[in-house]
Amino acid sequence: MECFCVMSEEVEGRLNPAYYKIKNPFLKSKYELVDIEDYFIVNPKFQNKDTLKVVSFLPMKNINPDLQQVEKFDMIEIEKIKGYTPFEEGDLVFAKVTPCMENGNIAICENMPFKIGVGTSEIYVFRERQKNKITNRFLKSLFSLNDFRQFAKNNFTGTGGLQRVPRDFFNNLKIPLPPLATQNKIVQLMDKAYSSKKSKQAESQKLLDSINNYVLDELGIKLPELKDKMTYIVSSEEVKNTRCDAYYFQPKFEEVEEAVNKGRFEVKELKEVVKKIKTGTTPHQKLAPFTENKEVIFLRNTNLYRNKIILDDVRYVKNELCKNLTYSSKNDIIICIAGTLGLTAVNIFDEKISINQNISSLTLNENVNPHYISSILNLNIYDLLFKRVASLATIFYINNDNLLSIKIPLPPLSVQNKIADEVKRRMQKAETLQKEAKEELEKAKLEVEKIILG
Repeated sequence: MECFCVMSEEVEGRLNPAYYKIKNPFLKSKYELVDIEDYFIVNPKFQNKDTLKVVSFLPMKNINPDLQQVEKFDMIEIEKIKGYTPFEEGDLVFAKVTPCMENGNIAICENMPFKIGVGTSEIYVFRERQKNKITNRFLKSLFSLNDFRQFAKNNFTGTGGLQRVPRDFFNNLKIPLPPLATQNKIVQLMDKAYSSKKSKQAESQKLLDSINNYVLDELGIKLPELKDKMTYIVSSEEVKNTRCDAYYFQPKFEEVEEAVNKGRFEVKELKEVVKKIKTGTTPHQKLAPFTENKEVIFLRNTNLYRNKIILDDVRYVKNELCKNLTYSSKNDIIICIAGTLGLTAVNIFDEKISINQNISSLTLNENVNPHYISSILNLNIYDLLFKRVASLATIFYINNDNLLSIKIPLPPLSVQNKIADEVKRRMQKAETLQKEAKEELEKAKLEVEKIILG
């Protein structure tokens, strides 16, 4: 627990401790502090609206927080813009709502199809008042700093998922005003870091995307061009698995299965390599099962990625409820069976891990490499095969019988090991690139802080 004092003359109309825990980080700047509204118009009004029929449109999802840029602009008719926030080419947009603000949904509006646009009501827009004094690119660099966003978060109003930075936060916000040459140096530092991050993320994604074709090539699986057909005929003798819905019998599914069967290696059903299968459980809410303490790890769908489990935001269940849980063993295959079907990874952890009801854990026979099986089940074609055998209620769901009926190519163990090792190598290289990109950006932010604060 942290204690601190606030003098009565420092009280600014808020009585919650969080508000006073983190103050404006720019107050320590060696440069002159100015009121932001003296140099930027916050949420400028629409100009020349009556002369327009369509304008650019920016939903929040089109702002990439990783690269702090607009991925694309959509288009909206002028009569439908009521309630949206207007902006123009060159303006800075800043997300005010949680979690977008914390994530860094900030961008300069550039290369707009129409030079005037509107965006979600959950953004603030900043436009330069004095272009020869301070630039919006410099302001973007300030807003990118972690300490600033934490300061803004401490000023949130509202409750739960509706928390946002209030408009009056900017009424009294003071920012540093270094010379234009210093501003440009800071902008160049940040632009270089984000450019490097973009390049390394693209290289990382290229490596991850290459895994699919690499595995298919090693297995000798050659896929035809798969297309959805609007009409097709299914004879009575072709009806199987008690299914009579048109979706199940789409020709593309048979084409995929045929391609797998024609591959270089023997094909077996998953149940032939699985020793044991368990589906997870979630303790009843009335037991108040979850705790902030690091007790029993509780794995959810959101912790599963292709060939990878991430425990950064994992939840924990109280030790006293350990008998109410279902556990995965080390080296088991963990697979998502509801929602995002088929996401698969190997349990590599020594800790005790429990799983929720949307996940199954498969213990494999000794002569099978679990990392190979995970690589197979994460292939794009298995997205189709899982959906084919799934039931559809409110979400896709695949029961254990249907899961175990999925067919996989099973080469000798030496080939399994080779494929698993190469997939691991490419994933590790991709992760290294992502880590380097993140570290470079954090280094640039620290350099900016050093320039501003001295």
